[in-house]
Amino acid sequence: MPTSPEHAALMKCMSTARAASGRRIPAPAVMRQTIKYFDPAIRHNGKFEKTKGYCTDLFFSQATKWMDEQVKAGEPFFTYLPLNAAHGPLQVADEYLNRHKGQVPDDVAKFYGMIENLDENFGRLLAQLKTWGIGEYPGDLHDGQRFRNRLADF
Repeated sequence: MPTSPEHAALMKCMSTARAASGRRIPAPAVMRQTIKYFDPAIRHNGKFEKTKGYCTDLFFSQATKWMDEQVKAGEPFFTYLPLNAAHGPLQVADEYLNRHKGQVPDDVAKFYGMIENLDENFGRLLAQLKTWGIGEYPGDLHDGQRFRNRLADF
């Protein structure tokens, strides 16, 4: 039974080569790689693509583009956006690393930078949702912790 995201009833899917099952999905030799957050090989709707940029930025950009298409078409949609960051391997652009370098150990500075990048991407997404008139009600957006807390109330 296939376990890749595009086989799990998802209409559109963008994932890393280790998505869903935690094991490497077979890829063409030119796409095989160790885990890297910059210019990663991404499995997009079942096909591997070479990309340019930071994985978190790529995932948010693609998700926002797809959501915009759904809004413009007047279609309801659900977006599930799990991310690599912020955890190892600790890879982040120097712009984010340098904000904390010298104040904390380098690995902590990288981790903080990854969190800042996530925060900026979420900020852009929330602003776009507001532009679309979505996300005005507390139930429209769920982070995992809030959702788990709500389940605990039942």
